[in-house]
Amino acid sequence: MEIDEYIFSALEAINDKWTKHASGSDAEAEKEGAIEKLKEEIALQKAQIISQQEELMLQKDQVARQNGEIAMLRKTVQKIQDSLARVITPSESIAQCAADESLTVLLADSEDTCSV
Repeated sequence: MEIDEYIFSALEAINDKWTKHASGSDAEAEKEGAIEKLKEEIALQKAQIISQQEELMLQKDQVARQNGEIAMLRKTVQKIQDSLARVITPSESIAQCAADESLTVLLADSEDTCSV
């Protein structure tokens, strides 16, 4: 057994790479180290993905709230437009009547009316 150890020591001194490959323990340690590094990197990437997913969910909620606000604004603007379309001021009615040659503008008791 001692002779075997002496021979292995001599071979190790001659060719260090061959003895590391033959012993296998260093190669396995390197593989385990590489695997641990990969596991750490994967864990870090998973944490980043989770963080990004949470951020996306917050942004999605914010967009949904903004869409609701936009819908309310659209309804309000439509109501304002509808109410403005219904209200015709006396000056607008006079201008409308004057634009139509077939209508005559009659002013009576501070009310403007159009007649044919």
